[in-house]
Amino acid sequence: RTWYRPNNMHLMIIGDIQPKETIALIENTFSHEKSTALPKRDYRDPTLREGIKFTQLGDEKSAVSQIAYIFRFNEKAARESNEQGRKLRLIERLALSALSHRLQNQKRIFPQGVSALAVRKHEIGENTSAIGIFSTVEANAHQAGLQQILTELARLKAYPITQKELDAEKKTLYEQLEFAAKGGKDRQFEDWVNVMNTTLFMDKPYFSQAKIAAMSKPIVDAITPQDVQNLLEQWLLAKDRIVQYQSPRMAKIDPINQTVFDRIAKQVSQE
Repeated sequence: RTWYRPNNMHLMIIGDIQPKETIALIENTFSHEKSTALPKRDYRDPTLREGIKFTQLGDEKSAVSQIAYIFRFNEKAARESNEQGRKLRLIERLALSALSHRLQNQKRIFPQGVSALAVRKHEIGENTSAIGIFSTVEANAHQAGLQQILTELARLKAYPITQKELDAEKKTLYEQLEFAAKGGKDRQFEDWVNVMNTTLFMDKPYFSQAKIAAMSKPIVDAITPQDVQNLLEQWLLAKDRIVQYQSPRMAKIDPINQTVFDRIAKQVSQE
């Protein structure tokens, strides 16, 4: 009675069907159902708060040893189905790839106990996302991992994304767009279900791979290093932040709190 209403549902029919006959069957079956007002769904986005939250994860069976610095923010503009939204999503792809390559290239100078840094971004709400820098560390090197994360973020601000870096990232993206312009890969049944779930079911328009490539190329052509740098810095200026760390099999380690964070951040700033 609350949620199972026509204006809150989608119907997907896949198979060897006759569209006109199927539409008539849908109308005959469901047209008597009336739309109703739906409750406000404000729970679909987390409440963003200013400050850093420190969280220790625990799992007795997990051998994972890592620390992450996570930024949460609203990116409603990038979810829009218009040219500005498409541009922001393309800048995002280039920014994530450029940052990922920077972190990979720095591996040779990581301190002892820090083996890898990686960037991950996920949607966490209808309009909100999180981006995190994750450091894989030895069992007692979580503070060293945090220091390396803060060092790389400081280095990113001191040495912005260059035209050479952007050209390298664009080259890969152009290759993907060229493949898509030729029709891309043949979609299997599961692929089509995923496409429908991420477009029509989300009230977004569906475009063929060739159409997406045609719309995207002129946008990519116009993206500048400053566009990419601005987006990276916008993410890293987010007020809602989390330091999340996990020791292998819940091994006891020194807690990481605001005092520890401030001490490491000050040292990184001085260096």
